[in-house]
Amino acid sequence: MNGHEIETLVWHYVAVGEKFPHNSAEKNAFLAVCQMKHKVISVDFANTNCPFGGQIGPGHSILHRFFKWSKVFRMHAIFHDAYGYLQTSFHVGPGYIYVPGTNRDSNHFVSCKLNYCWLGHLSGIGYWLWYKSFKRKQFDTLPF
Repeated sequence: MNGHEIETLVWHYVAVGEKFPHNSAEKNAFLAVCQMKHKVISVDFANTNCPFGGQIGPGHSILHRFFKWSKVFRMHAIFHDAYGYLQTSFHVGPGYIYVPGTNRDSNHFVSCKLNYCWLGHLSGIGYWLWYKSFKRKQFDTLPF
């Protein structure tokens, strides 16, 4: 993610937070990613259909309580859930397995033509560990 994408994501996050003030930060970040990547999506629809979007683990898992201290895990859960939901429901976006693009702008995620939930954890957590290590300033800018 480049600086402009982070600014856009934070803008969507603030707008979603105003609409859904009782949601968790992770849920509103999930909705913000959905809205940023699929402009037509209704955040009301996604909010209703994905009650645990952005949380670590499947559904309302105890894993969220144990791992929410880790920003790497939180970021992965937010993007994994959003991209997987958009691909599964609307056939847009990279899907559960998101990898940086190979074109000139490597900040965009692309699909690797697979949409397997469990394989997405390897690529996603690896990506966010890399991002935290090599793009620390941008990583620290993300408010969730």
